[in-house]
Amino acid sequence: MLSEQTHGARGFFPVESSSAKIRRLPVAAAQTLKRGDMVILSSGQIAIALAASGELAGVIAEDSAAQAENTLVDVYADPETVFVGRADGALALADALNSLKEIDITGATGAMMIDANASATDVLLIVEQYDTREDLTAAGAQWKFKINKHAFANTST
Repeated sequence: MLSEQTHGARGFFPVESSSAKIRRLPVAAAQTLKRGDMVILSSGQIAIALAASGELAGVIAEDSAAQAENTLVDVYADPETVFVGRADGALALADALNSLKEIDITGATGAMMIDANASATDVLLIVEQYDTREDLTAAGAQWKFKINKHAFANTST
């Protein structure tokens, strides 16, 4: 099954949702998370990611609002998962692919996108264009990416 992201939708989703691995992780208190939001680990609990987040834990796979602290929620948390998401501005194909562009996220819960104009935290790594028929010169083009700085990545050498 291909990505569940529909035309114009915001948020991030696995390119192959049927084979994407899900982990059940405890949620932090007072979190409002929409399916497709990037999340971080904060004291061992899932919380909403912000544009300034330096490391990501994955993408929430279900809506979660006002859950009790430590309630288990589904998260696409495998560091090898390839996601699809929309860019908030034009992202040059040659620039993105020739240098395997490292880039950031932007937006709030329910409206997250790839930040085409920022490379401060470099938490995403563009892999390729999602739909080759799309106009990449406008905002909203879809891109495949991996989480570049992942909380569950094996960093040992």
